[in-house]
Amino acid sequence: MTNPPFAGKIDKERIKKSLPIKSTKTQILFLSYVIDALKPNGRAGIILPEGTLFGTNRDGKEIRRYLLEKCQLQAVVSMPAGVFQPYAGVKTSVFIFKKKPVPKLDENEKIWFFNMQGDGSSLSAAKKFEPQYKNDIPKLIELWNKNRAIEKPYSWFTPVKEIIENDYILSANVYNPYDIGEKVTHREPKEILREIEKGEKDLTKQMDRVKSFLR
Repeated sequence: MTNPPFAGKIDKERIKKSLPIKSTKTQILFLSYVIDALKPNGRAGIILPEGTLFGTNRDGKEIRRYLLEKCQLQAVVSMPAGVFQPYAGVKTSVFIFKKKPVPKLDENEKIWFFNMQGDGSSLSAAKKFEPQYKNDIPKLIELWNKNRAIEKPYSWFTPVKEIIENDYILSANVYNPYDIGEKVTHREPKEILREIEKGEKDLTKQMDRVKSFLR
């Protein structure tokens, strides 16, 4: 189990030429390194920021395709924003995958999604763990131990074929089959993606400013 630096970037000159995905984003380079470092049938778990799961840029789509080709993606656990407060408020997901002995993009595979709405904490900067806060972790463990069982409104399977048809997007919200019981007016996906990409650029600028002070 591991996680990359979120929203980080490095200079092209520092990137190892042996890495299969060409990108300056640390989370994409980190994931590609983990995939290649695994032995056949080796397993890994990695925590990734939500933007990596459905970014429209070339390297984001390419790393998702590479993951599904090289590995069997056994589970995507969608976690709510605030799980890593007070250190980071970004929404994240956990990927559990197993390296294939022979790389192949198999449309017949299915991916288990689990939608976690709470971890037993307040999900705020003033982190508190108290009984009144929703905690889906016991249910996650229960369903995983039942061979990744399906149970409304927590979990479901999505065919890889459907993932491919959706530009390899791996965000649980895109495939959630359950009606949450209320009418919601959804914003256009492109509008949301533009907002996320702008936020990542702003964060990168702020990180560059901090780095300049440390030189």
